[in-house]
Amino acid sequence: PVGSFFDDAHYLVLAESLASGQGYHLISYPQAPVETAFPPGWPLLLTPLTAVFGPSLFWPRLLAFVFWLGSIPLAYRLFASRVSPALMPLLLALIALNPHLIGMAGTAMSEAAFLFFTLLALALLQTWVRQPDQRTLWRLLAIGLATFTALLVRTIGLALVIAVAISLLRTLRRHQWRWLLPLLCLAVLGLGLLAWFNQKLGGTFVFSQTYSDHLAYLLPRWIEFLRFWEVGTAVSSTALANAVLPIFELQALTNLLTPGVMQGLAWLTLLLVGMGWLIRCRELSGVELYVLGYAAIFYVWVVYIDTVQPRITLPLIPFMTFYLVTAVAQLSRWVAGSLKPQRAPRLAHGVLGLLLVLHLGRNLYAAINPVSQDIVDLAAGTTWMAANLPPDVIVMTPNPVPDYLYLRRQTVDYPASIGQLHEQLTAQSAAYILVRPNLVVGRQASLDAKGQQLLQFIQSSPDQFELVYEDSPKQVWVYQLRGNS
Repeated sequence: PVGSFFDDAHYLVLAESLASGQGYHLISYPQAPVETAFPPGWPLLLTPLTAVFGPSLFWPRLLAFVFWLGSIPLAYRLFASRVSPALMPLLLALIALNPHLIGMAGTAMSEAAFLFFTLLALALLQTWVRQPDQRTLWRLLAIGLATFTALLVRTIGLALVIAVAISLLRTLRRHQWRWLLPLLCLAVLGLGLLAWFNQKLGGTFVFSQTYSDHLAYLLPRWIEFLRFWEVGTAVSSTALANAVLPIFELQALTNLLTPGVMQGLAWLTLLLVGMGWLIRCRELSGVELYVLGYAAIFYVWVVYIDTVQPRITLPLIPFMTFYLVTAVAQLSRWVAGSLKPQRAPRLAHGVLGLLLVLHLGRNLYAAINPVSQDIVDLAAGTTWMAANLPPDVIVMTPNPVPDYLYLRRQTVDYPASIGQLHEQLTAQSAAYILVRPNLVVGRQASLDAKGQQLLQFIQSSPDQFELVYEDSPKQVWVYQLRGNS
């Protein structure tokens, strides 16, 4: 459901704020604080839709899906000249049917847009490098615009900026130095605008305030991250391998195979991906530079937060799949050897065909067991509140920004401690309290400890709180503060 990822809720609220002329603010809160974490690219892309159709949970998902569909032909354009025609359909099918990318396509998250503009920039860059006669100012502008948009959508797009800049500079030869001035102008204009925007909101250069704080903590400790044998344990091999071999989160398989076998499969998959990258490094194109930069940032971030966030792997999946296909094709040629070289294509087709079957099976499993069954139902209770509460009331909820999308009322957080409930209600002028499982917990079966304490406290004070809605099977209660209407 929209809002279940937290980030998508922020994007939609920010788009609504921009469309209504209120700036880059979280207008779901009464104080409408400035957004200090997320870059403005995806909210800006959503703003025209919000301006035309109003706040919606459908159109942002449709736009993300369109970006995902647009990424498929761009992947073909980028990889077609680097993969044999016989294997290209399999590569494209593995990318298009990857269950993680399909799952991404149905959300209002920014990954689909980031992937689209990344593939677009790299495809245009590849044409620029390989076809000197196609080098025009308009193509350079297109490369710069796609690269800058990717950076606006996701800060990790800095890896793309560096890869594109290095690749463009490498193409400059004697009489082609005329491209240096427009290239510098593009860089100064794009990065300057983003730096100005971030500086206005407390950030630094291309980093928002939140990421600037992260950077200030990381830079003095950069030497620690080089000791990967000590700190690299946070980088889960199974979580990474699952991006291209989606079997490691299937409980039935993990129960069948030993942890050692699962780890072995994960490392084999990652070794094949790494082998494919090394094979392609003979060209050292912008694609390889981008993947190297992305992987470096990914590594530092994973070590910093001590976990692998699946969404960060999503933009890497087409590239990891490409390198996996490259390695399988090369190994097939080695295995077939000089005795029966004609069998090499059939061997590669067999291995990749099996991988495609695994993708299809994983998609079927996801269709039968949708992830929405395991996520808190944000519409439970909030739909009733949206239809029955006065439009100007403030509601205290466990997840203010996601709940705002369904309530269409301004929302505030629970207090830090239950003893501060009355103080917080008064300070925030909140008239209603939504008691419901927290999204952080994930499962919707029961309240977390804080939710249980809050419910017990409210139920012990019937003279102060009135129950106005209840959905016990979904663990949802709505209380009104007596004396408010």
